[in-house]
Amino acid sequence: MQCPAVTIQIADDLSVSQSTVKVHLSRIMTKLDAANRTQVALITHDAGLT
Repeated sequence: MQCPAVTIQIADDLSVSQSTVKVHLSRIMTKLDAANRTQVALITHDAGLT
């Protein structure tokens, strides 16, 4: 589902566990009906959130 290196970096940057990052990303993808992180990035960009 996710690139481990990116998950590790996000977890380190936010001082949370990798599993916390995975859970939040999974919930975000579900709510946005996105299949992957790329789709999440495109949806948020198109909405002006990034």
